[in-house]
Amino acid sequence: MRAHLTFILFLAISSIHAQQVFIPQSQEFGWESRQWLYADSSQIQHFGIGPMRMSVSQDTMFNSWFDQKYARKPKLKFIGRKLFSEHLVRAEGKDFRIWADPLFNFQAGQDLNDTSSSLLTTNTRGVQIQGYITDKVSFYSSFYENQSYFPEYLTSEVRSIGAVPGQGPYKSLDNDGFDYNSVSGVVHYQATQNLAFQFGHDKLFVGHGYRSILLSDNTFNYPFLRASIELFKHKLRYETSYAMLQDRERTDKTLNSEAIYQRKQANIRYLSFKPNNKFEVGLSEVVMWQRWDDSTGTLPQEPLYYSPIPLISSFVDVGDTLNNGYIGLNAMYTPIENYMAYGQLLYSNDQFSGFQIGTKLFDVFNINGLYAQAEYNQVDKAYGNGETQTDLYHYGQNLAFVQGDEASEIVGILKYTFRGFFIQAKTNFISKEAEEITIYNGEAGYLFNPRYNFNVYAGGMLRESNLNTVEATQWFYFGFRTSISNYYYDL
Repeated sequence: MRAHLTFILFLAISSIHAQQVFIPQSQEFGWESRQWLYADSSQIQHFGIGPMRMSVSQDTMFNSWFDQKYARKPKLKFIGRKLFSEHLVRAEGKDFRIWADPLFNFQAGQDLNDTSSSLLTTNTRGVQIQGYITDKVSFYSSFYENQSYFPEYLTSEVRSIGAVPGQGPYKSLDNDGFDYNSVSGVVHYQATQNLAFQFGHDKLFVGHGYRSILLSDNTFNYPFLRASIELFKHKLRYETSYAMLQDRERTDKTLNSEAIYQRKQANIRYLSFKPNNKFEVGLSEVVMWQRWDDSTGTLPQEPLYYSPIPLISSFVDVGDTLNNGYIGLNAMYTPIENYMAYGQLLYSNDQFSGFQIGTKLFDVFNINGLYAQAEYNQVDKAYGNGETQTDLYHYGQNLAFVQGDEASEIVGILKYTFRGFFIQAKTNFISKEAEEITIYNGEAGYLFNPRYNFNVYAGGMLRESNLNTVEATQWFYFGFRTSISNYYYDL
């Protein structure tokens, strides 16, 4: 949708210094902007690690394309503009622009298969502020406050991992509810045409699919410092990130300090090559570093953690401080307009441990607004189970594939949009350990304001498991929300 939103201000990589606006990570309402960017041949842009971004001039052209594609007419009166086409608050001058929008999700529903459950609700309130100052500094900040009552399968998952999926730790609410909040913020500095730095608290995504087996946005936010450089007319790009993560276990309380979550560190590196606008391939590396030991407390910092050189940390033996960090390939190919093939290959524990293959189609059968996606993921043993500090987990969730080790999944998505009205169907066929899960999910609604994806919706989820101990879910719901991030409840 209209790309004035972001969860994180990504690297400015255009051929000239220019202000940037960024696309939200939401896969439900972000496919139009991706369709437009994939077709834009004016410059080489790397899309393998997200969120994606576009320049202000690209954003202006995209808005015109979007309005024409969906026949949206401008609203002349103030209330109409704020409701259908503008940010709630906006200030701008010659060298700056700042805008703010509300964030919310007011949802009510019922699991018809659970006669013991009460009304299932989510009450989310928040705000986001973002903008840029000159062509050097960009920023973003958001805050969410939430109270939720989930269906039984999701309630069990929350209590099992000690966090709401993608949204962090919680406090119990009336025994079967959850009170939780999240904060994100990023400052981006474009030092030169090819060199950029970021410091923030958010999450990243490596890949072009619905899932990622290399690095996903399904975990809670984490603080990071990152740097990137581009060479050879932006065809080659390398970035290195230093992240602070946490386990769900707490340290011991002392007389001088409260018990805090055990901390660990991660290197996230990505090297991307894009010779033209049709093909892109990237090498990803994620390495976890242990920083806490129950017997000795905080461990000394391993100097190799600070190295920006890719692959060294994965192949140099530094003892027990380095876990089974993994590397992987990420690729996409667009042979013709409105069609993309993509895939990933995961290498861990001295063997190939997983792969992804998928395809996206835009304006299927030349039907304007019809989008389809099909994807298959499979992972053997690669990440651990989250029980030790060196497992590739953060706040009890896998950093990459949502379903975890020894799992496979088929995902199918079909969505149609017509002048703001939308209808979407999604299926998941999941196999993990001894459990087979089938999920059918459908939604329909109307998009009021694409600036921050304000929409009203109604939907339902049918979820079944082959385990006799797991009851089927028949969850029907409705509400209104701003959809700018991904929450993976299909697990």
